Amino acid sequence: MRSFFSPEKRGGVVGIFALVLATSPAAFGQQGFFRPGYLVLATAPADTLRGEVDLYRAGRTQAQVQFRSQPQGPARTYDLSEVRATGDESGLRYRRCEVPRGDTKVLAMLQVLVAGPASLYQDPTGKLPATFYLDKPGQAPMPLKREQFVQVLQTTFADCPTATTTVAYMGRYLYAASELRRYVVNYNRCRYPRATVQSAYIAPIKEQVRWGAQVGVARLSIYYPYTDREEPTTGPLTPTFGLLTTLPLTNHLAFNTGFTHSSFRSADTFARPVIGTDYIRTYRYQTKGSVVRWPLAVRVTLRRPETVWRPYVQGGIQMSYILGSRLRMQTSYPDPNTPLRSVSITESMNGLGRGLHGEAGLLFRYRQALLGAGFRAESTNGYPVRGRSYLNDFDQLTFALTYYR
Repeated sequence: MRSFFSPEKRGGVVGIFALVLATSPAAFGQQGFFRPGYLVLATAPADTLRGEVDLYRAGRTQAQVQFRSQPQGPARTYDLSEVRATGDESGLRYRRCEVPRGDTKVLAMLQVLVAGPASLYQDPTGKLPATFYLDKPGQAPMPLKREQFVQVLQTTFADCPTATTTVAYMGRYLYAASELRRYVVNYNRCRYPRATVQSAYIAPIKEQVRWGAQVGVARLSIYYPYTDREEPTTGPLTPTFGLLTTLPLTNHLAFNTGFTHSSFRSADTFARPVIGTDYIRTYRYQTKGSVVRWPLAVRVTLRRPETVWRPYVQGGIQMSYILGSRLRMQTSYPDPNTPLRSVSITESMNGLGRGLHGEAGLLFRYRQALLGAGFRAESTNGYPVRGRSYLNDFDQLTFALTYYR
């Protein structure tokens, strides 16, 4: 049987396969993460070793640091019990700290955000009781939890006479790495003006593209212009759901789009005199169906991205499409002696509608996710009935919860 690959092709495939293996994460972890740096030993003698360090695993639950004294030399792995501190030329630094967990204390390798008389640390694993830790001379690292970090900072900064002007902006504190770093740096400058303070650059939080799932309830009002009535027919609350996405332009301005689906039903009865007679005609309208909407809106969000809750407003246009909708119209006469016949007609509503929508609500931050709660008003004009003999208008008010990732 003839081989599928010729010798030349097999050689090319082997070469490509070797290149892939050489650039794989495993190989890259062996060669690509070493940078000039240092390692402070925790065991005697507590020397500072200088050479090249690989900090790829320093922020793991089982912290490890690889060190080699010279490029291309053999590397040794140090675990948490052997390392007091480490860092590389990029400014990434870790320090072993004893932090509280319940009624006990545990050793953890924390990332150093600010190194000075007052230091700030971050838990890179996300498994400690707090995300950030703060210490001062002679004090163990104190946890900074979101629910009580303001009180800890105010107590810690109480000995700085200009805390309200140099530490917090207008007396307000934000729970974010970039903001906490600024607070601690300014505090060190205020309280220890001659001390050496090192801080890592932390980019401020920026809004990112988010995808969301939405559920809620909606109430639909239908206008029947051919009945010469100005009041709409309003149906009961019905479920609605949707898939949305937010495309940020800035931290306060974004495009919002996606698809929403809601069902509707309504029933209306009214009576009118028959022109030129003494008879009364009773009209009954029953509507049932669902509608898919495609909104395109501009969203304006207030407050900064680091804050726990942010109000927002948005507005724009939307296109809608009716699915499986039927409009049943019946006429009858209360007087059995009426010579006129009762009529029952079922028409379909279909096609596209166009309109506007507006929304207002709140966004709540929970870790990396956002939970939105808001009210949305939508007005859609021109749904065709019986070809385009009649055009119905829809108004919808929705309360929805949205989970964004």
